[in-house]
Amino acid sequence: MSDRPAQPGETVESPGWTPQLRAAIDVQFARVRELWRRLDDALLAAPTPGSVSDQDHSSGDRLAACSHDLAATFLRATIDHLVTWDKLLGDPGNGRPGFQPTFAHLSLLRTAHESAWLAYWLTEPGITPDRRLARGLQLSTTTWTSAARSSWLWVARCTPHPPSPLLIVSATFWTRQRHGG
Repeated sequence: MSDRPAQPGETVESPGWTPQLRAAIDVQFARVRELWRRLDDALLAAPTPGSVSDQDHSSGDRLAACSHDLAATFLRATIDHLVTWDKLLGDPGNGRPGFQPTFAHLSLLRTAHESAWLAYWLTEPGITPDRRLARGLQLSTTTWTSAARSSWLWVARCTPHPPSPLLIVSATFWTRQRHGG
């Protein structure tokens, strides 16, 4: 056994995880996997008749269901991040050693939390259809604006700029020198 700290990507046995703690974590991740299955069922099924989602989807206004569709995407992101953490931790009891990252799981949990909160905010019980639509459009516009801004910055960084005058003079000088001019 070495005294050196584990290196990134190495499997590390956590001395702090008691069998009871691991069992409790396994129960919670089993719930997450069940939520994944139930979300698939819910997203593939028609809205419950008379529900807010049903009313918004059947209103004839294509934008009315915007918040519900976005919320479904955010719920999928929530569960996806939690399942990823489950896979990262592995299942030592079944021969799947895991990896407990130092910080990466915090990013997974933060994104899961933010996604769950946005899904709730978009479809908060008791808000009016107009408020729900406004929230969906606000989030979409913010997302599109952010994506457009970041893609514009990326294009600006990757677009070749015209060479500087000094570079042109220098290249011309060395070309003439090379060709005896």
